[in-house]
Amino acid sequence: MKYINKQYFKGQIVIIVAISLVVLIGMIGLAIDSGRGYAVKAKLNAAVDAASIAGARALSQGSTQDLQVVYATQAAIKFFHANYPNDYFGSTVSEPMVSVTFNPAPNCTPPYCGTVVTVSGTAQLPVTFMRILNFNNLSVNAAGKAAMQTIDLAFVVDTTGSMSSVGATVKTRAQEFLNHLNETNDRVSLISYNFGAAVSDQIRTTTRGFSKSTLQSHINSFNFNGNTNFGEGFWQAQDQLNKVPSTPIGNRSNIRVILFFTDGSPNTFASTFSVGNLVTAADAVHCTANKDKTHICNCSVNNIGSSGSTGTCATGAAACACSASITQSRTCTGSLVTGDGSTGTASGLYQHETANQAQAASPCWMNGNVILSPTTSPAIYQIPAWYNAPHSGVVPSQTFQIAPAPTSPSGLRVVSATPSFTSINRGARNLAEEMAWSAREQGIYVFVLGLGDLLHGVAGPDNEYGERLLMCMANTDKDLGSAGGIPTNSPLSRCYAYNQLNRPNQPTGAYCWAKDDPKECYDKLASQILRLVP
Repeated sequence: MKYINKQYFKGQIVIIVAISLVVLIGMIGLAIDSGRGYAVKAKLNAAVDAASIAGARALSQGSTQDLQVVYATQAAIKFFHANYPNDYFGSTVSEPMVSVTFNPAPNCTPPYCGTVVTVSGTAQLPVTFMRILNFNNLSVNAAGKAAMQTIDLAFVVDTTGSMSSVGATVKTRAQEFLNHLNETNDRVSLISYNFGAAVSDQIRTTTRGFSKSTLQSHINSFNFNGNTNFGEGFWQAQDQLNKVPSTPIGNRSNIRVILFFTDGSPNTFASTFSVGNLVTAADAVHCTANKDKTHICNCSVNNIGSSGSTGTCATGAAACACSASITQSRTCTGSLVTGDGSTGTASGLYQHETANQAQAASPCWMNGNVILSPTTSPAIYQIPAWYNAPHSGVVPSQTFQIAPAPTSPSGLRVVSATPSFTSINRGARNLAEEMAWSAREQGIYVFVLGLGDLLHGVAGPDNEYGERLLMCMANTDKDLGSAGGIPTNSPLSRCYAYNQLNRPNQPTGAYCWAKDDPKECYDKLASQILRLVP
């Protein structure tokens, strides 16, 4: 039998255990120090990302490229240190490196067209257990990049009468919003709306940039009066963005945005309307018997005599036989106005290409109730099937259907051709949704800022929550601004959920509600806009 020296193996075991302990401690140290390293890496990544975004946002403060570099660098360094605490996990961080490069289209590679801010940082992390493996420090590196994309933006401001009590705040915050944009690279058009809409500042169609001081001066001159015509404000916004040609390459910005501001729901819309006169039985008898021109009659209906544009009876043998009916005497263009209640009286017509509460020229201005009734003459007797309000004399194509039932997107409110408070109010709401839909189909982002408690209440003949319509326009189901326990209403079912399934390429914008002061929402929406990547 072979003798085994147990003492010999005891010595080997001690050596193996000693070696194993070194390896085990090294592995434990690697796990612990690697975990600390990953934490430092994550924090460093967050810091450089925040710094690059802050630097990109600060570019708008500079009116020249040299100043833009200064402001971007200052902001990036400030935000880097704000997001990376001193002695984080015992690490030592070096001063971040900030670079600003200008990459104008078309000689650039998306998404980094425009002005790009790159921030890089390095942190040295002393190790603990890994010292046994002769490691003293971990060097952690991270880099972040953000591009200040060029933006074409139509800024649409509600100047209706309900804004008058907060007018000063509205003006100040709208002026401050412009500070988020780059005055040398971005394009901005300014539009206001109430009964109609006016373009205070046309978008530049061949050169870049905008005059911040000019826009701020125009905002300061806003007056607040009149009703809420979303359609005209939105039509002008989309028209302004589309005035910028898509060629040559790089002329039109890849990011196009409509920023729409309001405190209520639409209750007014413009079009070209048929204006008629009520011919009573007595008028018909008198007109036929006396063959005079003292009573209104539409002789041209039967092609029997005509008195021209006045619509009154011809005399003598050419006189026509009138019947008790409605007769069309003319067509009139302008804004037809209702209110926010469940019922109301229509009035108008108002000029639609201005925001100064101007009445339509005679004979299209009608006092009192403009819906034809047994005691009203002349008045509007038919709601047009399509939006056809001309702009600069040009009648738009049949794109936005008003009555009897809009077709795109499906499920919009049914509008009767017979004038009523209900048909006018529904028509105004339909146009807002259809125009926003059309803009998004063209790749335009819609951002909406809602102000005040009216949006959390019901309005109109169908008792709709205002913010549901606004979220539909923005194509979102979120509210960036709801706080303090105020409930957020979901968008209408035909909007965001439908688009996610059927129109996934439509851009998703943002909606933000503010109770009293829109500053926070303007800042949030600006942040969202500046983060857009084409």
